[in-house]
Amino acid sequence: MFKRDSCGGRACLGLLVLVIANAGSSCLCAQGAADVKIQRIEFVGNRRVRSDTLKTRIFSREGDLYNEETLRRDFQALWNSQFFEDIKLRVEDAPGVANATIVVFEVKERPQIRRIRYDGIHSVSESDILDRFKERKVGLSVESQFDPTKIKKAQVVLKELLGEHGCQFAKVTPQYERIASSNAVILVFKIDEGPKVKVGKIKFTGNHAFSDRRLARAMRHDRPYAIPLYFWKLTVLTKTYDRQKLSEDLEHGGWSGYYFGLNRKQGFFNVKTGQEISETFGSRVWNQGALFDYNADFIFQSGRFGTGRILAGAISSNDGITLHNLRFQPRLAARFDYASGDSDQNGKNLNTFSPLFPNPQYSSISALLGPSNLTDVGPLIHFTLNSKTAIAPEMPFYWRSSIHDGIYNFAGVMIRPGNLSTARFVGYQPGLVLERTFPPHFSSSAGYFYFFTGQFLHETPADKGVGYFYATMTFRF
Repeated sequence: MFKRDSCGGRACLGLLVLVIANAGSSCLCAQGAADVKIQRIEFVGNRRVRSDTLKTRIFSREGDLYNEETLRRDFQALWNSQFFEDIKLRVEDAPGVANATIVVFEVKERPQIRRIRYDGIHSVSESDILDRFKERKVGLSVESQFDPTKIKKAQVVLKELLGEHGCQFAKVTPQYERIASSNAVILVFKIDEGPKVKVGKIKFTGNHAFSDRRLARAMRHDRPYAIPLYFWKLTVLTKTYDRQKLSEDLEHGGWSGYYFGLNRKQGFFNVKTGQEISETFGSRVWNQGALFDYNADFIFQSGRFGTGRILAGAISSNDGITLHNLRFQPRLAARFDYASGDSDQNGKNLNTFSPLFPNPQYSSISALLGPSNLTDVGPLIHFTLNSKTAIAPEMPFYWRSSIHDGIYNFAGVMIRPGNLSTARFVGYQPGLVLERTFPPHFSSSAGYFYFFTGQFLHETPADKGVGYFYATMTFRF
């Protein structure tokens, strides 16, 4: 007899014992198993699974020669079907037929799950649990078969889900209750959520344009409740850690608009001079998603320059994707900047974009070029080596936006006139930046860039390339 049962979750396989129903017959022993045929294959105890279906899952067929090894394979195939929690195999002599046997499989079907309860759960809803089971392909549901493997997987997924909602120390214990007079159970997950995990301190690394305080203010869900004082905020209540709300904070985006008015008695652009009265309208949109992020500015300028009009504009964007599942979590991005230039150096109107508050790092910290009459495009890659160190190679390419205007430095001063060449390409500048933080207050950055001159600079000498190395140390409080 073969026998396999759950044995507390462990499979037990006994030895093959041939049970001869007719004690007076010794055909199997005397004549040898090679001459005995299988007259009939029977299944006893199956209700939900038909016998015809089970016969298709085994190798033996009625009329085949009796073979112990084949029966072992049949037994294993039925057990692997996951339909049964107990199987017994019995071989009997066929009554009234010489050299024939009857193979009987006695099976006990796994119970059916009639109901699933989650006792003691408060932090998540049952619909959240079902959605997570579906996402992780747990395969556990009402009316499904009782499967210890699936129940174990559901236990792990439940603990993970609770951990994302502040219950990092939750305990999940699966139990079941038999329903009388039926082969069905009620599956119960006993849950002890344990103490809530609070957001203690929020730290930021790699931020340069925005302070830690400003970034923390943007985190609506995870920043603590605090009383604002003169120089700092007094934390009075921290919030419960919630992975979904943290993801929403990480994907925080927004829109902003701004306006500046300027009245400058004497402006200098291209070969034009005059009083500059300008109005600048700008808009910024940004979003920091789990995968995709973007940051773009759109600026329009109008007004009066001398006796003519001002009509200029600029666009700046930095868009990328971060591959968190790869080593070093690379961020692959593209940079695009456009600042308009003058279309007619002899005309009275002005089309050169005027950067009101220029950033010296527009063309790296070397500040060789400024955002006037300039278009640049280039790839950016950011590798996070560890929680404190990052490395970022880049290589922007620069062109003149208008061939009728020159190029300017970051202060808006022309450094090369535009009437000496009709070439657009200014050059390209590969570089590498290394960033390192020293919590809680210090951060450092070092980089090397080399500017390779293009056709425009070759036609308007001097045109020698420039290499630049820098190192900085920043203290924040």
